[in-house]
Amino acid sequence: MTPTDENVTTAPATRWDEVRATLSLAGPMVMTMVAVILMETVDTLMIGRLGEEALAAAALALTTWFVPLLFGIGLLGAVSSLAAQAVGRDDHRGVRRSARQGLWAGLMLGAPSALALTQAEHLLIWLGQVPEIAHAAQEYLNWMGLALLVIFLNIPLRLTMASYGVTRPAMLIVWAGVPLNALFNWIFMFGGLGGPVMGLEGAGVATMLVDLLIFIGVAAYITRHPRFAHLQLFRNFWRADWPRFRRLMVVGLPAGAIGVMEHGLFAAAAIMMGWVSITQLAAHMVATQIVSITFMIPFGLGQASNIRIGLAAGARDLGAIRLGARTQIEITVIFMTACAILYWTLGAPLVGLFLSPDDPDRAAIIQYGAVFLAIAAIFQVFDGVQVVGGGILRGMNDTFVPMLYAIFGYWAVGVTGAYWLCFELGLEGAGIWYGLIGGLGVCGVGVILRIWQQTRTAKLAFSRVD
Repeated sequence: MTPTDENVTTAPATRWDEVRATLSLAGPMVMTMVAVILMETVDTLMIGRLGEEALAAAALALTTWFVPLLFGIGLLGAVSSLAAQAVGRDDHRGVRRSARQGLWAGLMLGAPSALALTQAEHLLIWLGQVPEIAHAAQEYLNWMGLALLVIFLNIPLRLTMASYGVTRPAMLIVWAGVPLNALFNWIFMFGGLGGPVMGLEGAGVATMLVDLLIFIGVAAYITRHPRFAHLQLFRNFWRADWPRFRRLMVVGLPAGAIGVMEHGLFAAAAIMMGWVSITQLAAHMVATQIVSITFMIPFGLGQASNIRIGLAAGARDLGAIRLGARTQIEITVIFMTACAILYWTLGAPLVGLFLSPDDPDRAAIIQYGAVFLAIAAIFQVFDGVQVVGGGILRGMNDTFVPMLYAIFGYWAVGVTGAYWLCFELGLEGAGIWYGLIGGLGVCGVGVILRIWQQTRTAKLAFSRVD
């Protein structure tokens, strides 16, 4: 059969079969992302004990750091798409080619990103941030840049394993880093076990060490376990494979741009929040951290959707693509609605968990943070749908048009709307968060329409698949 033969639309699975398969793959991937965000949450909780200024500096540092991080996650996510498609057509050499070029891309992106982050202080001051806060953020970023390079080498390995449905080992390795992260924070931030008292900078040291240990664990597993020994990922690693590298870039660069566009919306929100007040910036930091925790569910589900759809695309099974897309969107809507209810009802207590009891601005930060979470409840469904929908489209190598949606939605609608509501209408921080609703809403609707368009025929669905 050819890719345009409509007989390939017959799906062998029922809806419940797809639910089980998706959740079985997504569960460990979600838990891996939960472990990652839990480490960030522990960082935030412990940084909060250093005071409001340290919390504000961490907010600026992480906002800056997430720009190259999310670009790299999007770009390197193409490894997942291409490897899953290769697995779907039983092409193990194609898996190896994709994984190796993913490691090449990780090195080529990670090294200059780490170098650029050493100059972030100048950018933050230019953007109007308080010099003392910007300097503290820079001390944190000097170590976080090194962690970024390690993360970019880890991602292709984890996604290669996941393309074969192997996700639990990476999950267990990352979860082992959670207590280590807390221990290293205690040692390097507060001088535990006789370590240096480095404050916020110590949190960066701890993150870098934990990410390095995680990479060593994942690399050891994928090179030594019999399931992956045939891939020989590091044999002749220095040999270029430019056709596969270009293919990785064609799929990955727009996906990376989407990540930057979305984070750019939240980064712009943090910058504008800094113009409003340090107290509202601290509340924004806490509220964003809470939202990030629940966002890891659709984020992990989006990675699983990428693989599920990639496998179906590699096998030229349009029926499986349609069934998978419907099922994954439905799961997302149900979960994000539950999160919205949580934010509406428990916003203030959740914010309070991140603050020191003796913080003189505790009450004000909780008040602002609860308002931000109530607004976040409104955009939860849109946010979840756009990230899972993006994973579905990446599984078909469709990333360029979604990138255009992101540029328009996140920036033309989201950033512009946030500025207008905050400063022109005088809604301050709440106006910024209302602007987020517009940006995420446009992108969520756009992604759904694109999925519907691309899955109408096999010719459209497989037009970008090798």
